[in-house]
Formats: sequence, structure tokens, C-alpha cells
Amino acid sequence: MTFRTFNGFEDIENELLEQQLIAIPPTRSGNGSRSDLTEIEVTPQMGIRDLFRTTQSAVSFSFNAHPAIRMIVEWMKSKFDLQTWDDKRVRDLIFGRIDLNGIPGKFSISGIDNDRVEKGGIGLLIKAFYNTCRDYDDHINMDKCNQTVADVNTHIWEQKIPFLIEYYRQTFGVGPFPGYMDAYKAVLLSKAFKTLKQHQATSGSWLDSNLEMFHHFVKLAACGASDDQISHIYHEMTTVEPKLDGSIFGEIYSGHWRMYEGWLNNGYLDWGDLGAQNLEAWYADVTSIYGARPKINTLVDICVRHYGYWKEARSSSCFSGSSQVRMASGKTKAISDIKPGDSILSDPLSTEETRKYRTVAIVSKPRLERRCLYELQRFPGIRFTSTHPILMAPPRADSISNYPILQFVDRILAMSSNQTWQSFQTTDIDQRDLIVHESAIDQDSEVVYDLILEPLNLTSALTSTGPLPTFVMVSTNGLQLTVISEAPPIEWFPVEMLFMGNVISAISSSPQDITQVLMVLDSDSGSLQSILRGLTGTFISESDADATTQMSLDSLLRTANHDDVQKVLGLIEKLIIKLGRTIGKVISSGWLNMSSSSSPANADSVDLLFVHILRRLDDAHVSMRPPISNYWTLRVQRDNELKRQYQLAGRVQGQETLILHQDILLQQKRRDTNTASANSPQAPQWIKFELVDEANGVIWQGRGPLEYGVQSMISVGDLGAGEAGSHAVVEVELYSVSSASLENRPSWGMPERKTYAASLGYAFGLKLIELVTVR
Repeated sequence: MTFRTFNGFEDIENELLEQQLIAIPPTRSGNGSRSDLTEIEVTPQMGIRDLFRTTQSAVSFSFNAHPAIRMIVEWMKSKFDLQTWDDKRVRDLIFGRIDLNGIPGKFSISGIDNDRVEKGGIGLLIKAFYNTCRDYDDHINMDKCNQTVADVNTHIWEQKIPFLIEYYRQTFGVGPFPGYMDAYKAVLLSKAFKTLKQHQATSGSWLDSNLEMFHHFVKLAACGASDDQISHIYHEMTTVEPKLDGSIFGEIYSGHWRMYEGWLNNGYLDWGDLGAQNLEAWYADVTSIYGARPKINTLVDICVRHYGYWKEARSSSCFSGSSQVRMASGKTKAISDIKPGDSILSDPLSTEETRKYRTVAIVSKPRLERRCLYELQRFPGIRFTSTHPILMAPPRADSISNYPILQFVDRILAMSSNQTWQSFQTTDIDQRDLIVHESAIDQDSEVVYDLILEPLNLTSALTSTGPLPTFVMVSTNGLQLTVISEAPPIEWFPVEMLFMGNVISAISSSPQDITQVLMVLDSDSGSLQSILRGLTGTFISESDADATTQMSLDSLLRTANHDDVQKVLGLIEKLIIKLGRTIGKVISSGWLNMSSSSSPANADSVDLLFVHILRRLDDAHVSMRPPISNYWTLRVQRDNELKRQYQLAGRVQGQETLILHQDILLQQKRRDTNTASANSPQAPQWIKFELVDEANGVIWQGRGPLEYGVQSMISVGDLGAGEAGSHAVVEVELYSVSSASLENRPSWGMPERKTYAASLGYAFGLKLIELVTVR
């Protein structure tokens, strides 16, 4: 989309020139190009001539393609300040040469937060690394990244008119310079212009009157006019003969032109809009424990660490040993003294839950490891780590949600460490309410505690969302504080926990110690997600004999001694942090990995889009909202194909997450008969997403380049909704599958997924043992 000369300018240009309301700048030659004006005084009439005649032609283009939005993207790219990687400028490596013409060194319009935009650009780049460099998906804090991308989209939408003003200033070289506003005002109020536009209105040929007049007011602001001055110009334009009928552009009336949104379609800026290239090309010449091929992408490593997006596999969140727990009997006991089988008070988290006590299954006892402990001013004596969820108040009976808002010292770190918290509305505890207890070196070995509550049996309630396990802490002043066990609710992740159990079973049956496996998981090199996705159907099927679908973490942990229990819990925590929801994704699409479904793609191949998870992001401006809907309409458009529509139905977790794992058949694309396989490298496919919840009037839009066989995370949202927009992410995969494989796909219900999860888990455990052996 380009801006063009507005309709009728040629008809009045000579009259405006004769009246010296505009002037054509000198040129070097007859080709119309601008001359070097360093020694020629540019009059305001010269400066505003091209500005006045240029307007936006239409709004039938995407949000991401608008010149003002593209200016923001180019500005973001120009601001990457990390200078060295192999003595090269990082910016040039991933973006090539950036044309800085038309890009400000700094946004100067009031309302634009330069730091916020720059951080947004960094978030987009980190997200590009995540979606492209699969060896680093374990190590990138995507919760921080998604929130940053949502924040910059909100800011761009809120300040879209200041950004448009900046675009006009940068593109046409205008500004609040002496005489420029008066010059633009004179031409806008000229008899020639007003007569032309009134005639077009009468004849019906002024089809975009609101859009054109909006841009004239924006250009007045670009020349330095205040809102009051623009209101006076509007009044004179519509009351002084020859006058324009204000109803012709009724949406652009005095004092309200900034509210006009017809110039910019809704959309969403995401990582693909940066156009970052060659992100996987910068490997250091080192050999990793993950194989002979170098796996250390030092460019990614440097950028992710430098910009603060590196995700550590931290220990679990817990309480100091002296913190008191309310027992079912009403008495209190130090959490360090609680044992499996003890019955404790459990406040109902859901408004539908009535149970008042829970049984302790396991007491988790990790080490503090230099982490700070925190204490609430109102609840002295209860000390906890930064990622433990706190409930300041239970849900009300009349609440639109069954769950309250969870509070953390560091909610972003908490969500990146435990995927359970992604499913809830969360907020950071006000720092003024906290007492910080720094950890000393001699406290590294200090033990902290958390309670894992019943049930812990994978054979029960596989389809239930179940209540989250809570227990009650008691402060030294007698006040009670409800908290949540950090252990993920087993009922939410049946196949994932079955996978985990078989991983542990495989390791336990080997001569390798779990401690050695934990050392490998603590390594920063390589990607466990890549290893998991790379397991072939043949290797998995070889584990069928040893895997079991009757695995119970309950019995596994109860029969182990204390040291082994803690090692197993530590292993599970590391796998949750590093693998996250990838386990469920791989299991849900496992039929593609079976030998019967892995035949080479051919000219009759079709594209399957797996829509795994839809997750609504936190909105700090909304105190309470209903859970995300179970049912959505998905509209997908790829390249120049027609938009196609599909129905999605899933299972809600908490308030914010919809588990789908649904595959949809895209329009068939003819391919070369020599295509090697369903995962062979092909050009990324740009796909636009529109997710519609008709019952609640929600429409989320987004787009991104999808590579075949690669899990991708796409940001979607409605920037015009509410005070700060509505934001979400959708996790998808694109596969090319032969028609024969699709026709012969096996049944893939819960029994098949459980069997596959068990075999996959055992096979993955064997891979972890191999890594220990190599190390």
C-alpha cells in the first residue's frame, strides 16, 4: 500500500501555485528529483507542497503494511545496539543494510515512549529466535517475550496518531518550523480547495472524505498545529464562504478527529514482521553433548542473555522450614515437620469446591540455592520464594470466574517455570508490601519446603480439570494466608505425567544415577525439546515392551527414600521447565510419527495445520473476567488463497488456556513429486489467523511465517478492545502429509495417546541416559 495524490489536486495545482500558496522546490534536472537544497532556502510553501497533495488511498490493507507501522518496525531494527559477534555488527547480520532514510533517531512526539518501543523490538527479535532456532527453545523465557510483544502492540495502538504524525514529519521533512502551520492552513482554507471538495461532495465523487480530512488534520499537527488551532481551522473551513458542509466528513468533527480509527485496520505486530534472516547460521565451532554437529548458536546465546530473556531451570518455589501450616485439626505445625499422610486445612479455590482438607502425599525439600525469600508485611513469619502463588482473597460466590487472581513476587518467572500458572490471571505483589530476605553463600544448602497433595494417581479423573491444591499458612500474628502447591495438578496433564513416569522408569532401570541426569539437564547446551521432537517412530516402538500405561507417580514416590524422592521431583521440575507443553503437542500429533503414517510426501501431499493451544494473556487492567471460551471459529488465509473457516472445540484449563490439539486440513497445494518427506525443508508459509468467539464478541487477529514441521507461537489480539486491548497466543504446527497417510491415519483417542505417551517417555528416558554416557 502506498500513499497517493488526493483526487482533484491536479485540477487546482496551478491555481495554488499562482496564488503562491504552494511552491515546487528546485530540481537538479528535468526528472523531477529534488536538488541538493543545502544552499537554497526552502520556504514553507515548498515544504508543504508534497505533504498537502499526498493522502492515504484506502484502508483495504493489513495493519502490518501501513507505512507508519513499517516506520516503527524499521526504527526497532535500527536500535539493536549489540555491536559485536565475531567482530560484526549484530544488526547487520540479521537484517542486512537498513535504510535509515525516513527513520527518526528518536521519536519526539508527546506520548510515544521510546524505551517501550525499543524493548518491544527486542521482544520481537527474541521471539524470532524462539520460532526459528530450535536448539534454544528450552532456554528462552517466552512468557516475558509474549508480554513484551503484547505491551508494544498496545502502545502502538494507543499512540497510533502520534506515530502517524511522526511518519509525516520524517517522510516529508516537515515539523513545527516557523511558517509551516500557517502555510498548510492557508492552502487548506483556500477557495480552490474548498470549492473543489464541495463540488466532489455534491457530485458524489468524494468517496473517502472522512479519511482524507483526517489526514489533513494529522498533517496540520505534523506542521506544529495544536488541537485548539486545528479546531479553529475546522470551524473556519465549515463556516466561512466558500464553506464546506461539515456533514460530508461527519466523523472528523471539531475536537474529535483523534478518535477516528478508519485509517488503520486492526491487526497485530509479531516476530515475522521484523524480517530477521539467517538466524540459524551462526554456530560456533564446538562439539556438544547433543551430538557431533555444533549446537552452540553463539549469536542467539549472546542476544538472549544480553537482553535478559535467558530462562534458568530454577528449583521449585517453596517456604522456609519455620513457616506454619494449619492442620485439619485446627492446630499449626512447621512445614518442615509435616509428613506424608498428614491432613491439612485446604481452603476451596474454586467456588464449586466444598472440600475443606487435603492429605499430604509428598513433602518437597529442595535447596534454597542463593534465592531470596520474601515476607508480606501483614503476614510476618511466612517466608516464600519469588515464584510461589499467593491468594490474598478467595473467590466470591457471585464471581464470574471460579478462580481468584494469583499473586507472585515475580509472575513472569513463575509462569515460565510452571505452565500451570499460565492458565490463571496473575499479578505481581506490590513491592511496598514485601520484606526481602537476601540469601547468603552459607545458605545455599538451606532446605525449603512445599507440599504435594493428593490425588497423585494417573489412573483417576483423566478428563477432569479438578481443583488446584491449596493449603493454609499461619503468620506469627495469627492471620491466615492461603497458598497453592506448586506441583501441577495431575488431572490436568494425564498423558504428560504418564510420559514423566516412564522417563523416570527408564532411568531407574539403568545404572545411571538421577543426579547425573540432573547435571545434564542443568547444562545450557542443546535443546531437550529438539531431542523429544526428533525421536522416530521406530525408536519409540522399541520401547513398547518396557513402557507401561499403569504408571503411578504416587507409588513410585511413596516407595522411594527421601533422597531419591527429591531427585525424582527435581527431575520432573526440570523437565516441566524445559519441555513445557511440548510433551502434549508431540503426543497429540504422534500418529504422524508412527511408521504407518510416515510415507514420503508426493505430488498429492496436503497440508495439515495443528492448532494445539490458545492462551489468553494477562490483562492488568481487568480485575476479573470469565474463563476463555471452549468454542471458537478459526479463519485461516495463506498467501493468496481464499480464507477458509474451521470450528475449534477444546478443554479449558483454569481461566486463560484452551487445550485444543486439533488438526485441520488446509487447501491442497501441488508439490514437486521429488519432495522427500513430510518434514522436508520448504519455504515458510505466511498464514493469517482470525479467531472468533461469537458468544462473547471476541475477534483476535495475527499472522506469521510457519515452517513445516516446526512448532510456532503466534501472537494474536484485538488492539481496539477495552482499555489496553485483548491479547493471546496460539501455538501451532504446519505439516505436509501424503494423501495416503492421511487416509490411513490411525485412531488417536485417549487410549492410543496413553500408549504412545508411555513409549515416548521410556524412549526419551533412554535418550537422557545416552546423554549422560556421552558426557
